[in-house]
Amino acid sequence: MTSPSQNPTPVGRRVAILLTALLGVAAVAVVRYYSRIPLALSLFFLVPIAATTWTIGRWAGLLTSVVSATAWLVAEAAHDHGNLGLAALNEAFRGAVFLVVTLVTASLKDALGREKMLAKTDFLTGLPNRRAFYERATHELERARRYHRPFTIVYLDLDDFKTVNDTQGHETGDELLRRVAETLKATLRSVDIVARFGGDEFVLLLPETGAAPAPVIVGRVNQRLLEAVGGLRQQTTVSIGVVIVEKAPDDLDAVIRQADHLMYQAKHAGDSKIRREVLR
Repeated sequence: MTSPSQNPTPVGRRVAILLTALLGVAAVAVVRYYSRIPLALSLFFLVPIAATTWTIGRWAGLLTSVVSATAWLVAEAAHDHGNLGLAALNEAFRGAVFLVVTLVTASLKDALGREKMLAKTDFLTGLPNRRAFYERATHELERARRYHRPFTIVYLDLDDFKTVNDTQGHETGDELLRRVAETLKATLRSVDIVARFGGDEFVLLLPETGAAPAPVIVGRVNQRLLEAVGGLRQQTTVSIGVVIVEKAPDDLDAVIRQADHLMYQAKHAGDSKIRREVLR
């Protein structure tokens, strides 16, 4: 998941924004340079400073702040040659205000980024939640449809999880869920999508995974999970439903519901069972 500090804006757009902001700074300085009236135009520098900070990052805002303060100092000096020291002092204060605006804007963006990330993250396991899963899975579905590539949906449920909570306490249950999440992340590829759907249910989307590799991958996941949770006083197993999609469907929800249905079939058949189906 992208952290708040990372900037997804394309490089070309960032360069264009920075150049536009610096041209705006130059325009304000030129107006002040040729103006005979001491207008409070320095406030207009806040627009490019805030814009570069928000869209590019803290460093761009700091750069724009320094350029703005320097440009204004040059424009002011052209009007008052006898008080360069006073002009420099005033500009130092003005520059400090620019820097504060930069830091406040950057902090606000980071805070909003963290809130956005938390809204898509399961607080207990750190995995993406249902909302984040659907966002990423929708993109994968579009890619699979465009390039005619297979993918696999895996619906995983812990067996007798309620019993673990009732007999060993919710702390043990929480630790079990964290172990499952860590094991899934460690076992699967970086391109695979792993999410907690709620309770003791997890859903995986495995891109580029058809009928041949899917059983091998799911079997390995099952084995790693059994090893990871084997240290609990009460043995915990998993039930897994697998839908291998050879041709991208129109309805992703239907595929997930089918994987859920297969998972319940596996659960009724006995602990640690796997049921799978191929959609062609």
